[in-house]
Amino acid sequence: MIGTCTRLAVGLVFLAAATVSHAQDDGVAVLRESAAAIKALKGVTYKIKQTLDSPLGPSGSEGEVKLLHDDDGGKGGGRGFKSLVIGNSKSSKQVEAKFHTMIAGEWATWIDDAQKKVFERRALQRTDADRMAKSARILIPDFFTVPDPLATEMKAKKITVEGVGEVHGEVCHIVRVAQDERRFTTWFISSADHLPRKKEVRFSTGDKSAGMTVELWDVKSNPELKDADLEIALPDGYSKITDRGAEPLPAEPVTPLTPPANPGDPASVAPPPVPPPQPPAPPRGLKVGESAPAFELKGADGARVTLDSLGPTVRVLYFWGTTFAKSAQAGPIIQDVHDKLSGKGVKVLGIACREKADKDPQDAMKNRGLSFPLALGGDDTAKAYGVRGFPSVCVVGKDGKVAAFFSSVPSKDELTKAVEDANK
Repeated sequence: MIGTCTRLAVGLVFLAAATVSHAQDDGVAVLRESAAAIKALKGVTYKIKQTLDSPLGPSGSEGEVKLLHDDDGGKGGGRGFKSLVIGNSKSSKQVEAKFHTMIAGEWATWIDDAQKKVFERRALQRTDADRMAKSARILIPDFFTVPDPLATEMKAKKITVEGVGEVHGEVCHIVRVAQDERRFTTWFISSADHLPRKKEVRFSTGDKSAGMTVELWDVKSNPELKDADLEIALPDGYSKITDRGAEPLPAEPVTPLTPPANPGDPASVAPPPVPPPQPPAPPRGLKVGESAPAFELKGADGARVTLDSLGPTVRVLYFWGTTFAKSAQAGPIIQDVHDKLSGKGVKVLGIACREKADKDPQDAMKNRGLSFPLALGGDDTAKAYGVRGFPSVCVVGKDGKVAAFFSSVPSKDELTKAVEDANK
């Protein structure tokens, strides 16, 4: 009798383990199918609402989004995209803001009803364009733009299928992902098109908790979107201003809707204090016509690399780092210049900065399919060239003087023209 009970207990243990394993596999399968559906998207339109519950009170944003992927812009790194976002937000202090913004690469275009103007500016840090772009990106879930959607979730230790539910009438598989004992995420994945319809994130620290919820509805995958569908039409009586200027941030910033790093600490979810007006940031990088500083770095192959060793050619110096997300967008543009102009009096050099280990940028280039030459440990060189943000690109002419400097991600046409002009 005792032996029979023992065998029964052991059998139940194995059955429970097999059930847990099966549930884990089912959850991963649902997430993997969703990731494949997201990657297949060329364009998508949807309505969205995001809410953040914190010790300071609720805040949130909602609106409508049209998003068109740029396959070329996403080569080897993050997925490039262009989007039109019309929405509004409300902070925990009940401060409301509206936005009608189009994002295309490093440029933001938005309507300012107070001034009756439509602005088009490069979204440099700490500028009005940067703030408007960030407000709009709140309503663009990262699973639509990262190269490997849901990859982190599929690596979690515990993934379970919680059954079936509805989100705005859409039948969804419910998958719960436990990152650790204090944080878990519940995904609602459409059983029809396999795209996410809801994401609930919960955090806890001691007796305090916080969470974020994202809901999507009226989702239409692969619509016949064109660039023209995302352009902002000029309203009657409005004027348009297009420039590369940088305006100080308005007095009342928009609170970013991101999960708190520490829900138990009110400072981690509190809106930033209202900053005093700041003058525009000084220009970034060396001025055109300045002499390019000499440098000596170690190449990825161990060889010594200097400005002069690149020869009396047009030199394209690309300052980047694996910790800067926008480098994934710039890499393919630099590669295109290397492929088309290398050997025609032009040499490209990637200069890795802010890296913990030399292998990190080398691995990143390999994974992204980038093959232009790489130099390591470029922090001091970046400082000498006046680099204040990454990525940045400096075009040095045959005479050793700066021919062009881009303090952010240039478009392919902009960079190609600058290089060709310097090579005349």
